[in-house]
Amino acid sequence: MPENSRLVEADYHAHKEALDSALHTLRAAEASRLRHMDATLETEALWPPCRARVALAEKLQKPRAIQRRCQRYLLEVIIPLAEGVCSKHWADDPSKEALRQARDLVSACSSAWLEAMSRKLSPEAHVGEASVTRRAWLHMLHRSGNPRHKEVLQLPEKWQSWLASLRQAHLARLCPSLDMDALQRFLQTISLASPVMQEVSTAPPVIVPLGLFTVWQALVLVALARREGRHALVVRRQAAGTPQVLFRTSSAVLSTGQ
Repeated sequence: MPENSRLVEADYHAHKEALDSALHTLRAAEASRLRHMDATLETEALWPPCRARVALAEKLQKPRAIQRRCQRYLLEVIIPLAEGVCSKHWADDPSKEALRQARDLVSACSSAWLEAMSRKLSPEAHVGEASVTRRAWLHMLHRSGNPRHKEVLQLPEKWQSWLASLRQAHLARLCPSLDMDALQRFLQTISLASPVMQEVSTAPPVIVPLGLFTVWQALVLVALARREGRHALVVRRQAAGTPQVLFRTSSAVLSTGQ
């Protein structure tokens, strides 16, 4: 789990006091956005009610705050997957295959998004593949952060469900206390983003080894696998023997009775 995770205690009184104080000086539209962000931090980043949650919601409302977070997520989570670089420590064949699968999933998603958004986001002829991938992913990240945007509301259900799962993977980075229970909840939510992503698949599952991939990369890889109708296995490798399975998307889907 990330080293900066910390336990945050719920404080309902302090939360209400801080939120009321913040809302007091805002116009109606700004107040609505702040309430929405505060509620989003609770449901999608597992923040308990407290003064710090309101402060974070306010911070995220500042100009360019979301843009900076999207840029950072792109550079720290997506680009390493797109480049598929393997360190000497993970130079074995299973690791190389996992990296290849991750690279293919990232590339396929950006290509599909560019095709779906061809009238609004057509790549220029002189732009290289890496730049096109970055551009497509940055656009997806921005749109996932604003589910009420008219462009998002006009998308087919499969794309809306994908953006919902991407938003969950992105906002999970804001979770203050990411333990194994929280990780399981995030994986469950991403696996079941919508009925479109709950269909049972017979294709081979995508193997996602923690350690080779960060927790944040594992979340988005599970989302990408489900976008393609495939299942995923999140595993932790042991010093010897069979890797420990931490999460199966197939189990999450079957538990819903689909």
